[in-house]
Amino acid sequence: AYGRPWTAHEWLSEVIIWLVYSLGGLSGIILWVAAMGFLTFFILYKNCPTGKPYAAGLSALFAMVTASIGWSAGPKLFTYLFAAIFVCVLENWRLGRSKHQIFILPFISLFWVNLHGGYILGPALIFIYIAGGFIEKRKGLVPLCAMGAASFLAAAVNPQGVSIWLYPFLQLTSPAQRLYITEWQSPDFHSLPAWVFMAMLGTCLFLVIKDKKPLKPTQTLLFLGSGVMGFLSIRQIVVFAILNM
Repeated sequence: AYGRPWTAHEWLSEVIIWLVYSLGGLSGIILWVAAMGFLTFFILYKNCPTGKPYAAGLSALFAMVTASIGWSAGPKLFTYLFAAIFVCVLENWRLGRSKHQIFILPFISLFWVNLHGGYILGPALIFIYIAGGFIEKRKGLVPLCAMGAASFLAAAVNPQGVSIWLYPFLQLTSPAQRLYITEWQSPDFHSLPAWVFMAMLGTCLFLVIKDKKPLKPTQTLLFLGSGVMGFLSIRQIVVFAILNM
């Protein structure tokens, strides 16, 4: 509203989307949305365990269909892409595939905070892996803690400065968001997309029971946290699909 401060938390996204539209019009935007979807889930697919390409492909397809409920043009697509990169890097760290990839996370955060207000998901994911590692009594948590702190501090490099740290929480707790913006509302469980979300949720639980191996604390925190967020907001169903593919 006129006279009130405006947080330009998506300025870099606006520049990129404007360039896409200037070069390709609405067709360019459609292609960009499709390309972001392909890139996001291709990264997740490539990070799946080797030796099971068909299972990985089916999992990626299921996650894409689940995510379609909230996949539309907008700066939020950058959050989905970076969430996929973060969870892949953190999984590689947890599984011992790579201990050095985590050093790129603060640099990603530097771009993420200028592209979309969902940047807070990055430090939140690092915190979950730290908490899970602590419960599992995992060694080598100090570098990850350092990258978590660096990622959070990197978010201060934006036109708003440190005030951006509060912005995501103000948005998440805003009554107006849930009242007037459909994708911030809880899913309508009379609709097919919501049932797809429930199907993915149930499939994850079925596979855990079938495997007869308890989830690691980190996996449990990711599943429960993103699952609860999915019940609270349509937008967060996409995050659930990405984190639990």
